[in-house]
Amino acid sequence: MAWRLRSSVVRGEIDNRIKGKITGKIWLAGRNEPVVLKLEGNGYRDVAGCLFAFENPDPQVGDEHTDLFPEQNGAIGDYTASRKVRAFDIPFDEALEMIRRGGKPPEHMANSLYLEWFSERNGRVVIESYDYKIKIVDTAWSLDEAGEEEQRRKNADSMVGFMQRLGEALEASETQDGEEPAYDPEDDKSMDEFEWERFMKEADKRTDKYGKLLEKYMDHPDRDQIVAREMGWDKLADDLEAYDKAVEEGEIEPFDFDPDDFEEPVPNPLTEGVDWVRNEYGHPVHPLQLRAFETVMELWHECKDAGLLEEGAGNGDLHDMLFNGQCVGAKLAGALNSLAYDHVVDNAFVVACLKRALPYFDDMIQALEKVRKRELLSAERLERFSNDMFAIRAGIVELMEQFRNGFG
Repeated sequence: MAWRLRSSVVRGEIDNRIKGKITGKIWLAGRNEPVVLKLEGNGYRDVAGCLFAFENPDPQVGDEHTDLFPEQNGAIGDYTASRKVRAFDIPFDEALEMIRRGGKPPEHMANSLYLEWFSERNGRVVIESYDYKIKIVDTAWSLDEAGEEEQRRKNADSMVGFMQRLGEALEASETQDGEEPAYDPEDDKSMDEFEWERFMKEADKRTDKYGKLLEKYMDHPDRDQIVAREMGWDKLADDLEAYDKAVEEGEIEPFDFDPDDFEEPVPNPLTEGVDWVRNEYGHPVHPLQLRAFETVMELWHECKDAGLLEEGAGNGDLHDMLFNGQCVGAKLAGALNSLAYDHVVDNAFVVACLKRALPYFDDMIQALEKVRKRELLSAERLERFSNDMFAIRAGIVELMEQFRNGFG
């Protein structure tokens, strides 16, 4: 849900000497020009009003994605250089290996830089590390304790306001360039595959907004009500508040969800082997989805056993290839696994869902070519994986044509 940077950061300069404004530059390994910050808000008491500089003593080009948009416009989130964290007293790789063996590496409490912002082009970005060398270069004004509490509230409000503006812009984009307005469920009308695509894109944007809000307010006691209101779900927020009040005053018992109260749906036995088979756990899944899952996971296990997926191994292209391959399987699950059950199928919906797997396939192939050039895997193994995945893609296209022609 967030861009997280640590080892790829070379150095940075953050200027909060003008109240309500934060500007700065972040230099990243592998990029010639710095990322420029133009943000609304202030830092917390230790850095508010300051020109602040930090430097990574050991920057690395690794698995972190550093292709941020060059100019980051938006709102500041949490910004402090004194967040308390546990720091290992031994190198990270040694500490990780000790944890894997069941040990407890030596550690101490340390101050960590935590720089968070919400940009119009990349969403939430976080830079966090206790390894950086930090320095206050200049100070123009300061905050007291009460002022910091007020600043925390303002930063939260600033983030919410930014998310609202982003949501409005996303919704407005649905009606630009001659597109039809976003689908309204109240219309209760059938849609073609292109209308379903627009509906799904809008749902993706709302899901992303919801996830960012949920992460931001994760520890807040009124999290659900706050998030509901920021999403525009006022009726749900009112119901949640009324429920909490009724529980607190003893008017009702807290809802206790018991999954055993719900019967597991039974797949249609007449379509077994065509629309569904059982996976190793006995769950009904579509044969093409199962094939995609097993193809990717077989290679994932091989790479893991060979140590190619270890943190710090610098095999980001391999991670991308396997991740996008897994996403292909996930999209197939969303499109096809419900066919196991005896209900009416919306063919246009299935086609739109299947189309969502194809961009991940394309990204997987791009990453695969980079893996091939680096010779991370044998040519024979990579060729077999490529052939298997292209066969799955052919199956996706064939199913799309079948459902378009009404034979789903």
